Amino acid sequence: MPAPLEPQATVTAATVKTQDHHLILQAQIRLELPLPEHDAELPGRLEAGIEHGGQVLKRRLFQQAVEQADAELILARRHGRDGRGITCRGTTPYTFKTVFGTVRVRRRRIEHRADGTTEVPAAHAWQTPRQVALTPGLRHAACDGLLRDSARQ
Repeated sequence: MPAPLEPQATVTAATVKTQDHHLILQAQIRLELPLPEHDAELPGRLEAGIEHGGQVLKRRLFQQAVEQADAELILARRHGRDGRGITCRGTTPYTFKTVFGTVRVRRRRIEHRADGTTEVPAAHAWQTPRQVALTPGLRHAACDGLLRDSARQ
């Protein structure tokens, strides 16, 4: 098999669960990158390849954590309005912009048996915008960058 030209990271989420009010994420990563020439650029190329793999891992862990939190929210609200229960109506995609890249998640949509209305409980509970959410970490990083740049000028 020929060596990849670009770093390739494969992340397999093995375990995502909650236990004693803790979220437990366990994943396995396989990182494949071209072996650089033994020259002055070797440390930098290895660093860039490993950084890429780390970012892929972070995005996958974030996705798994958000989807687990969504599942826990649905479970907590399974009684629905007037205690008549809910019906799951699939998932809807949602995008988060984070400091480690764009993460697309699936959030569950439910229908209340009491009145037939549908909703995405996570959208209300987490107060996210309609289409894309910027995480606080990304906002802080962007603001810090703007402050740093304006201070230099």
